[in-house]
Amino acid sequence: MSVIRRSVVFTALALLAGGAFAHSPPDPSAVGNIPRLSAGANLVVQGKATKVEYRTVRSAGSAMPYTFVTYSISKVLQGAAAAPSITLRFLGGADGRGGFVSVEGVPVFQPGDEDILFIAHNGEGEGCALVNCEFGRFRVFQNGIYEAHGAPVLGVAGGRMKIGEGDGPIELATFRYPPPSFGEAIKDPEVLADIARLGLTVSQARAQYEGVRSIEISAGGDDAGPDLPRAASTPGLDVGTFVSFVGATIRTSVASRGALAMVRSASILNLPATPAPFGGPMPMAP
Repeated sequence: MSVIRRSVVFTALALLAGGAFAHSPPDPSAVGNIPRLSAGANLVVQGKATKVEYRTVRSAGSAMPYTFVTYSISKVLQGAAAAPSITLRFLGGADGRGGFVSVEGVPVFQPGDEDILFIAHNGEGEGCALVNCEFGRFRVFQNGIYEAHGAPVLGVAGGRMKIGEGDGPIELATFRYPPPSFGEAIKDPEVLADIARLGLTVSQARAQYEGVRSIEISAGGDDAGPDLPRAASTPGLDVGTFVSFVGATIRTSVASRGALAMVRSASILNLPATPAPFGGPMPMAP
């Protein structure tokens, strides 16, 4: 698991350019195996992200942010929900000073995201709460189903999903997060270096920064961006049909399992004393 830190606070001012969250096309053999995902999950839900919060642990010159995402649960497909909503913790996120720590394989979230999640636990013990991490998340967009990176799910046969090709909807590849205060942002040496490189005084940079409402990152590589055309993608499978397939497969695959562990919300107050290492165990399907 690799970690990439990006100082992107001035990208929001259109002063710096560059894409982020580039990734290799997912290997179809590694994703979409519903029995394996179900076997590793204590809870499978459909829900909408209502809140995303970030907290950073700093110690001895190092830092690691954590993302806390709260989902309002609309449907439970496996297991039992302890409450109508659930908060999950993920390694990485906004560092509070204009940077974003992107952890390979760990998805990013923003309010309004609608997903079907195969949840292993609440994320407090490991870096990711989902089975197979990013491959345990399926996006819901305009009543269609897409895998974590936006490729459409075209169908399900024999418990395996057929994943299509193409870039997917641009809306699933654009990510926004709230900017830090200017006072926090300039604590980052990279931000101060950017200000100097642009020939701005701190006062001038502060004046421009006051208009920033969110920081936007677009997936697809260093030369990709929201203004560039994207290859057409086949719409994803209807969400109702997908849920029916998943539910039927789960009922078959969990018949021999014992009682599932109850997944309770992660606490935003329960953070490690020191930053997490840049590698570690991730919840994988058996």
